[in-house]
Amino acid sequence: MAIWAKIEKESEDESTVRYRFYSSAPDDPGREIVLDKAAERVTIMHGVQNHIALACARKIATSYVRTGTAPNGMIVAS
Repeated sequence: MAIWAKIEKESEDESTVRYRFYSSAPDDPGREIVLDKAAERVTIMHGVQNHIALACARKIATSYVRTGTAPNGMIVAS
Protein backbone atom coordinates (compact mmCIF):
# COMPACT_ATOMS: atom_id res chain seq x y z
CA MET A 1 0.00 0.00 0.00
CA ALA A 2 1.36 3.41 -0.95
CA ILE A 3 1.09 6.52 1.19
CA TRP A 4 1.27 10.19 0.29
CA ALA A 5 0.91 13.24 2.51
CA LYS A 6 1.62 16.96 2.31
CA ILE A 7 3.04 18.70 5.41
CA GLU A 8 2.71 22.48 5.88
CA LYS A 9 4.12 24.66 8.66
CA GLU A 10 1.33 26.64 10.36
CA SER A 11 3.26 28.56 13.02
CA GLU A 12 6.59 28.73 14.82
CA ASP A 13 7.87 30.34 18.01
CA GLU A 14 11.04 29.87 20.09
CA SER A 15 9.96 26.53 21.57
CA THR A 16 7.49 24.87 19.20
CA VAL A 17 6.51 24.49 15.56
CA ARG A 18 2.98 23.53 14.54
CA TYR A 19 2.41 21.58 11.35
CA ARG A 20 -0.69 20.36 9.54
CA PHE A 21 -0.55 17.34 7.29
CA TYR A 22 -3.01 16.18 4.66
CA SER A 23 -3.30 12.72 3.13
CA SER A 24 -4.23 12.11 -0.48
CA ALA A 25 -7.88 11.47 0.50
CA PRO A 26 -10.06 14.18 -1.09
CA ASP A 27 -12.07 14.85 2.09
CA ASP A 28 -9.09 14.93 4.50
CA PRO A 29 -9.37 18.04 6.75
CA GLY A 30 -5.76 17.62 7.89
CA ARG A 31 -4.29 16.83 11.28
CA GLU A 32 -1.83 18.62 13.53
CA ILE A 33 1.69 17.66 14.61
CA VAL A 34 3.67 19.76 17.10
CA LEU A 35 7.48 19.79 17.19
CA ASP A 36 9.05 20.59 20.57
CA LYS A 37 12.42 22.08 19.60
CA ALA A 38 14.16 21.68 22.97
CA ALA A 39 13.14 18.05 23.43
CA GLU A 40 13.48 17.29 19.69
CA ARG A 41 10.15 15.48 19.97
CA VAL A 42 7.01 15.48 17.84
CA THR A 43 3.46 14.91 19.04
CA ILE A 44 0.52 13.90 16.86
CA MET A 45 -2.22 16.01 18.41
CA HIS A 46 -5.50 14.30 17.46
CA GLY A 47 -6.73 11.12 15.90
CA VAL A 48 -5.23 7.74 15.32
CA GLN A 49 -1.47 7.30 15.06
CA ASN A 50 -1.70 5.52 11.72
CA HIS A 51 1.05 4.93 9.14
CA ILE A 52 0.57 8.33 7.50
CA ALA A 53 0.69 10.24 10.80
CA LEU A 54 3.77 8.35 11.97
CA ALA A 55 5.55 8.85 8.63
CA CYS A 56 4.88 12.61 8.80
CA ALA A 57 6.08 12.81 12.40
CA ARG A 58 9.27 10.91 11.51
CA LYS A 59 9.94 13.16 8.51
CA ILE A 60 9.55 16.35 10.59
CA ALA A 61 11.71 15.05 13.46
CA THR A 62 14.44 13.71 11.19
CA SER A 63 14.66 16.92 9.20
CA TYR A 64 14.85 19.06 12.35
CA VAL A 65 17.54 16.91 13.99
CA ARG A 66 19.66 16.84 10.80
CA THR A 67 19.45 20.54 9.91
CA GLY A 68 18.63 22.30 13.19
CA THR A 69 15.87 24.26 11.47
CA ALA A 70 12.16 23.62 11.11
CA PRO A 71 11.24 23.01 7.45
CA ASN A 72 8.42 25.06 5.92
CA GLY A 73 6.82 22.09 4.25
CA MET A 74 7.47 18.61 2.91
CA ILE A 75 5.94 15.70 1.05
CA VAL A 76 5.92 12.17 2.45
CA ALA A 77 5.59 9.32 -0.03
CA SER A 78 6.28 5.64 0.12
